[in-house]
Amino acid sequence: AMLNDTNYFRAKVSQNIQQLVTEDIGGVLAEMAEYQFNEPGKMLRPRLVQQLGATLKVPTEDLLVWATAIEVLHNAT
Repeated sequence: AMLNDTNYFRAKVSQNIQQLVTEDIGGVLAEMAEYQFNEPGKMLRPRLVQQLGATLKVPTEDLLVWATAIEVLHNAT
């Protein structure tokens, strides 16, 4: 499917992050998160998750969850 396309996968991870920021976080923390994630950057970690997952034949929908979590954790540190 389109999830195997790197650009589409990265866009879905960005969309997941924006959803977290706008729906699950409030107040000043949401403002900080919006600023942090406004420019998604290279998204190297989600690309690595996608490539490794494809090699191991992990369903791409599951990979999106992991890629999103890893990117958020990376940005939080």
